Amino acid sequence: MPRYNLPDYYETVEEALMEGYTAPVVKDICKLLTSKPPIRKSDMVASICSALKGDGLHSIWTRMDDLEQTAVSEIVHSPDNQLDTSKFMAKYGDLPNTGYVSEYGDRKPTLINLLIINGTMPEELKVRLKDFVPEPRSYTIETQDDISDTFIQESYKYDYQSNERVAVMNEIPMIKMDTEMLALHDVLSVLRIIDSGKISVSDKTKRPTESGARTIASILEQGDFYDSDKNVDNSKIGHIKAFAWPLIAQSAKLAELAGRKLQLTKLGQKALNSPPHEIIRILWSKWLRTTIIDEFNRVDAIKGQNGKGRRGLSAVSERRRCIVDTLSLCPVGKWISVENLFKSIRALDNNFIVTRNEWSLYICELRYGSLGYDGSHTWEILQGRYTLAFLFEYAATMGIIDVAYIPPAMARDDYRALWGTDDLMFLSRYDGLQFIRINPLGAWCLGLSESYKAAPIEKRYVLKVLPNREITETKAPFPHSEAIFLETIADKTSDKVWKLNPDKILIWYEKGKSIEEIKKFLLSKSEQDLPDTVVSFFDDMIRRNKLLSDEGSARLIKVSDPVVALTLANDSRLKDLCIAAEDGFIAVPSSKENAFRKKLRKMGYGI
Repeated sequence: MPRYNLPDYYETVEEALMEGYTAPVVKDICKLLTSKPPIRKSDMVASICSALKGDGLHSIWTRMDDLEQTAVSEIVHSPDNQLDTSKFMAKYGDLPNTGYVSEYGDRKPTLINLLIINGTMPEELKVRLKDFVPEPRSYTIETQDDISDTFIQESYKYDYQSNERVAVMNEIPMIKMDTEMLALHDVLSVLRIIDSGKISVSDKTKRPTESGARTIASILEQGDFYDSDKNVDNSKIGHIKAFAWPLIAQSAKLAELAGRKLQLTKLGQKALNSPPHEIIRILWSKWLRTTIIDEFNRVDAIKGQNGKGRRGLSAVSERRRCIVDTLSLCPVGKWISVENLFKSIRALDNNFIVTRNEWSLYICELRYGSLGYDGSHTWEILQGRYTLAFLFEYAATMGIIDVAYIPPAMARDDYRALWGTDDLMFLSRYDGLQFIRINPLGAWCLGLSESYKAAPIEKRYVLKVLPNREITETKAPFPHSEAIFLETIADKTSDKVWKLNPDKILIWYEKGKSIEEIKKFLLSKSEQDLPDTVVSFFDDMIRRNKLLSDEGSARLIKVSDPVVALTLANDSRLKDLCIAAEDGFIAVPSSKENAFRKKLRKMGYGI
């Protein structure tokens, strides 16, 4: 039998045969070349080495079938001396016949065992084979120009007459969503809703609370991908976009925690006045490096990701890099099925691992549901579910890819054989994703195009500003994001009428925000120019606010003798550190207080 651990390197065929195989296996391999092999192992090895010399190597190569030759070619023209079976399977759909071991321990080797010994090709063979073995074909990602509006889903029911399970084909409508324009709209709406102080998040995980996610979902153009309240046989789908946006904003330092609410940072305030496609590009770049969340955590059915299990999880940045590198090789504007994308990740040398210890992950119960058992940690279960989460919840939310999807219930059946999944309608909320397509915004963010020309966002005039500073809603339903913004600057006086509130506007200004931003907002939502009286109202507020500036806090010191107070305030040693006030008071800026006290002591005074 072959040794248990596959070596990384053999220099010669003799070394490989002597160390890699036991005598019975060497004998079986030797029988491929002669009907009467020698008796001693060393003699059999010498016989095989002799047969591989000169033209013998080429002769053996020509006797191999196409798949065996392809496997040899993949190793010969790669930096490694071992066959990457995952990559080979993804690229060619099958593995070469490397012989088999029967239930009685008998082994029947094939010709490929002469060149790939114990899973490794000896270096001397690799060098010689390179002279005549052609390079393997390059991998081409399978794409489609268009996809169907429906998806054929296979399910099973029990036929009591025939007493067996019968396959049933169900035609399900498939949702196609062009995310580019949605993301360009949503990113500004999300920043505004965060700025209003209405988004609650966990102070430990920084993830949005249920109420925070609901508020986000209410202002999204076309809402979330699914109805978060919809239950599928007690399996709740939950939020996707609405969960992602607060984390995306925090990862780019556009928002930060203030108590249990999110607030915009200075960068976030600046972003409000930036083109939305430039904001998206920054968000995407920052997300690829963030550690704010491991997207695999969102596969709720797979437990054991915290505690000891967390130590075995791989770096999220490397997983994202592998997926993004594959996306960067995909043609723009073409639909790609997730199955073909899965194959492409492996076939294009972008494979990755999710965990170094599958035994720590489990479904339902650790003892029986561990993913460490054979067949339980397949690529689709671990790497596949991570890829779906990354693409659906984050890439699609940011408008990098368009998506086509169906409800997740029974959308994939690759988990049905796992212990503890009998009651699961889906392994992850992302199981319904079927196709992706890189759009122009995604191409620009991925570096596939040098520039991006944003399509004009359709202007929706939803309000009218009146000369008396009232604002009336002109479209129904009135967008929730606009209503939330108006709440920060105006009072609602009736069902569809608002009135600009100077106090609220001043509070807005005192938070470091611009009154010009209010004017821009009203102009963008109103079909007509602002009335002169409203323009004058804003201009007067801007002019008056420029007259005052906050210079920081100060300590007020009372001097019982007004003459001494005036003397101290005008002393050459102190006059740059304080300001004389009326009635014997001296004001000392907080930033200069220590220096003031030090020099005051030298003058013989203490406070």
